[in-house]
Amino acid sequence: YYGSCHCGQVKYKVDLPADPTTWELSRCNCTICHKKGYLSIQPKDVNTFTLVSPASLEEVGNYKYGSLSINHRFCKNCGTSVFGRGWVEEAGGDMLMVNACTLDNVDMSKTKVKKYWDGRAEKW
Repeated sequence: YYGSCHCGQVKYKVDLPADPTTWELSRCNCTICHKKGYLSIQPKDVNTFTLVSPASLEEVGNYKYGSLSINHRFCKNCGTSVFGRGWVEEAGGDMLMVNACTLDNVDMSKTKVKKYWDGRAEKW
């Protein structure tokens, strides 16, 4: 699957199951996910995510807060929150979450939220 921010400056590719009805989408109630309205999907292998553009991760906005364990990446031009990556021991270590709303050409009406994270209480 391919995805992008609103203006198209940030583009990525990620391996996900072919059938969106099988995706395990999640919502988190931590302050950042709640305020940004993340609808997250985590690929089984974090290494299947590839930044297509811009050429360098340094050209993508980054926001960290609290424990500073997750890099919340966003487009510096349009502000769209695209993905987050970091180390969260309680969630299994190396973690990548893609904002599923940034996936291109996916009928999100066929998907369901299957997991809720209690991020405010750090219950991963």
